[in-house]
Amino acid sequence: MNQPDNTELESFEFQGRIHLITQSSKIPDALKILGQESRLGFDTETKPAFKKGEFYLPCLLQLSSEEDCFLFRLQQTGFHEGLRELLAEKTITKAGVAIRDDLVGLKKIHPFQPESFVEIADLARLQGHEKLGLRNLSAALLGLHVSKKTRTTNWERPTLTEQQLKYAAGDAYLSLKLYEALESTQKL
Repeated sequence: MNQPDNTELESFEFQGRIHLITQSSKIPDALKILGQESRLGFDTETKPAFKKGEFYLPCLLQLSSEEDCFLFRLQQTGFHEGLRELLAEKTITKAGVAIRDDLVGLKKIHPFQPESFVEIADLARLQGHEKLGLRNLSAALLGLHVSKKTRTTNWERPTLTEQQLKYAAGDAYLSLKLYEALESTQKL
């Protein structure tokens, strides 16, 4: 399938509510909201590794609905039991791009059984898309230009910048929107 020229596309910036969760005591309230959804956008962020053999665990877990994105600072909150239960919940679809490594990393923090996860790249491939990353799929399916320049910033910083928060929320939200777009074309 042809990819649109990114220079002609509308630039994407997440417009919903961003909830930065840095205390484990705030997680139950977030889970009450997230648990009411039937589908969520999913992503994680990890401090980038620049040396061979260097590896870091996910330090940010992002879960997005249509209006709210919750960013869980895992180094500060821990990988809370309620989060593990949500990620194991069969009745809530969690959609993301390149989720395999995200899930492997989360399982290294604490074992759990992920359920109802959908790899967006697999759905896109089945529909004939060749470029399967979040940026390319957002251009092809949503007509949006997504900047990825914040991707390699330090996600373990004590305080995240506004740009990091919007980037992280945007990735999870776009995962949800891509899933919905692919699902709607699959049913046609």
